[in-house]
Amino acid sequence: MINIISLKRKYFNDDRIVFNLVGKLEKRKHHKKIIQNWLKKYGNNKKYYLQCAIANPFIQPEQQQALIASILEGKNYFNISFINYMPTNTAYNDYLNSGDIIIGMSGGEGWGLPEFHSVALGKYGIILNAHAYKDWATEENSILVEPNGKIEAYDNMFFQKGAPYNQGSIFDFSEDDFMSACELATQKVLSNRLNKSGLDLQDKFTSEVFYKNIISHL
Repeated sequence: MINIISLKRKYFNDDRIVFNLVGKLEKRKHHKKIIQNWLKKYGNNKKYYLQCAIANPFIQPEQQQALIASILEGKNYFNISFINYMPTNTAYNDYLNSGDIIIGMSGGEGWGLPEFHSVALGKYGIILNAHAYKDWATEENSILVEPNGKIEAYDNMFFQKGAPYNQGSIFDFSEDDFMSACELATQKVLSNRLNKSGLDLQDKFTSEVFYKNIISHL
């Protein structure tokens, strides 16, 4: 059982706006596209910080480092960090609490738990308006980015064309639309660090509701 709770804690000694990026590093989640575009606008700006919890346990550490290096293209940025795999729920909960904005731009998800948990904690969400995100992300609780079509999912790692599984396409998005959403999210944080509409998810998705949904399908 994952117990996600709000921690009334100040994580930094300044007023930086912290973006969190989650999910195991892979093409499907658009990590490369997200990070490179974020750095174009906010890279080496002390007012903003990007925390990437994108460790992929299904690849070797040296492969992970090589992928990160290719994303950064040999450049150095002081306002981005890559967090190792978090082995406990306590560490995971602490990480989610440390951000102001959660980025959920994956091309295909079954729910998006870190994004959902973050918004429910009162963080602002930049969320792709597609697939299972639509089951909980709304215009009221999130900044929605409309997809602009689909691209093939093949990455020659987890998705290989012609294989008996992991076939098909993923949703894509416009870089301009994503960056506009980032700008809007920062404005919201400056206005109020707490996303009050996000807190409503705690009442909408309770254990009782979960139980009733299961019973109704038996």
